[in-house]
Amino acid sequence: MILIILINGIVIPIRFPGNNYYFNAFSNGRYSVKVTDLNMCDSVSSSVRLRIVCFPPMEPEVKISGSDSEEGPAFNLNYESNIEKLFLHAEKLHGVNYALQIFDLSGRLIFDKMGKIENFTLNYSLDCSSFANSMYLVTIKTDSEQLKSKFVKY
Repeated sequence: MILIILINGIVIPIRFPGNNYYFNAFSNGRYSVKVTDLNMCDSVSSSVRLRIVCFPPMEPEVKISGSDSEEGPAFNLNYESNIEKLFLHAEKLHGVNYALQIFDLSGRLIFDKMGKIENFTLNYSLDCSSFANSMYLVTIKTDSEQLKSKFVKY
C-alpha cells in the first residue's frame, strides 16, 4: 500500500524512511490522505481530512531565548503545572514599552498585554487554567527588539 498526501487535491511529495511518513507542509490549504495499492491506481481508502499543526515561522532576525549573548536580553519561561501558572522573566530589555503575546498552535492570538518596562526588566505571572493542554508560542515585543520562546501546558 502507498500513502498519498494531497493539498487542495494536488499530490505533494513525501519521504518514506522505514515505516514513518514525513513531508513538509509549508502552504495553507486543505490536506487529505489517501491509501492506494502499490500502482497508486486503486484507492484502498477514501480520502481522510488531515490537520497540520505547526507554529508560525520565526523571522531569522528574531532573538530566541537561551541565546549565548551576554550583552543582549535574556528571556525565560517557567510553567508550573501543579498551579497552572506561567512565570515569565525578561531582563536587559531595551525600550520603554512592551507587548506580551501568546499564540496557540494554529497561530491564533490567545493572550495580549501591553505595558511599560521598568528597570530594563519584565516579570509576569499568568494563570493558564483556561488554556487547553498544548504548546504555546510566547512573544515579547519592545520598542527595538522581539523575543520568542515556547512552553507546553499539561
